[in-house]
Amino acid sequence: MRRRFDVIVIGAGPGGLAAAIEAKKHGADDVLLIDRDLELGGILLQCIHNGFGLHRFREELTGPEYAQRDIDEAQALELDIRTGTTVLDITPDKLVTAVSRERGIQVFAAKAVILAMGCRERPRGALAIPGSRPAGVFSAGTAQKLVNMAEDISRAFGQTFADLLTGAATVEDAFESLGNTIIATMAQKMIADPITNAMMGAFGGLFGAPVMHSGGVVGQTATPVRIVNSSIFAGAPRLHTGLRADEYPAILKRGEQVIPKRESEFMASAPNVSFNITNQSGAQVDVQQTGVQWDGRRMIVGMVLKDKRNNGPMARANRRR
Repeated sequence: MRRRFDVIVIGAGPGGLAAAIEAKKHGADDVLLIDRDLELGGILLQCIHNGFGLHRFREELTGPEYAQRDIDEAQALELDIRTGTTVLDITPDKLVTAVSRERGIQVFAAKAVILAMGCRERPRGALAIPGSRPAGVFSAGTAQKLVNMAEDISRAFGQTFADLLTGAATVEDAFESLGNTIIATMAQKMIADPITNAMMGAFGGLFGAPVMHSGGVVGQTATPVRIVNSSIFAGAPRLHTGLRADEYPAILKRGEQVIPKRESEFMASAPNVSFNITNQSGAQVDVQQTGVQWDGRRMIVGMVLKDKRNNGPMARANRRR
């Protein structure tokens, strides 16, 4: 069952946060805020310099400090916030399809959708610049991340020595905390972020597809979700006429069969057929189970469906009734 919201805001940077907060304050009961990053704040998280908040808060703040004011307010208003979630599709009737590693594919309905995605830099790979000559040339966003990383590590060193001087931590604990901070900072800003941005820029985002090898009903049965690149579906065979709001992509194995919805519903509603065998000969009969089994129900259903597809005598007789 898809969840319905009054307002869905896509993008949780300064614009998206402000839009979601104001929507909630002006009477929207259910507000959903979606962002593909793991943290709220958008570009403000890179702007570690001062100069924000002078007009609004009458004090000088860094970008992350300014963003945190809105984040705190959004959480106080109990907005439905979903980070690490990529929007895949928005239909004209305001159905939003999104995917995340934790929740898989999700479909939301909204009375209003606000787009606040801002902009992002595209890496060299996405721009298809050939050769190795651009090696060592950083985009402005990458350079800012490097500066931020240096600032974060510098602050971590300062905090470590402050803890040692004041006795707030032992030497072992202080340097262990310093090492963990450096590793986390480098992993986030030098490994995770560039890889994510490169993949997003090159292919438009990751895609969560249900793996249906164990069977089940699409959209109803809980199945494992495999995070794959959306580009692999570009040349995939289509077994229907498109991908609408109630349709799902799936990962199938060669030889697996897909039963159309009409046929599966017909098979589910078909009556059970049972055979009772009565021995009236008076002689004892041994009954043994052999390896050969006959599925009468499947045979009957198959005959009826084949007659319907071919406009056979049963289908014509049914129309004349």
